[in-house]
Amino acid sequence: MPSLLLQPFVENAIVHGLQNKRGEKHLKIDVMKKDAFVLITITDNGIGRKAAKEIQQQKNGKGTKLMKERLEILQQKQGEKYALTTTDLEEGTRVEIILPEEK
Repeated sequence: MPSLLLQPFVENAIVHGLQNKRGEKHLKIDVMKKDAFVLITITDNGIGRKAAKEIQQQKNGKGTKLMKERLEILQQKQGEKYALTTTDLEEGTRVEIILPEEK
């Protein structure tokens, strides 16, 4: 797994989503092997990206943008498929990262 891959997404969930939420806060990180890939899912029940963007307009998505660029470089360099999807949930956000299984 590329170093510091999860950190920007976990940090975004905490700083932008959960820190600004009232009530019960949850952050879930799942890692599972799926065929020849590893699927990592980071899910929070924070305020969501739209509300977080309104609160933190100047800090909008730099870590996520940099990580997307890093995965693209790894894909070009190693010829392996990496994928990153971000989904807005009714309450919170889910990030899914697909990495090739190490051989």
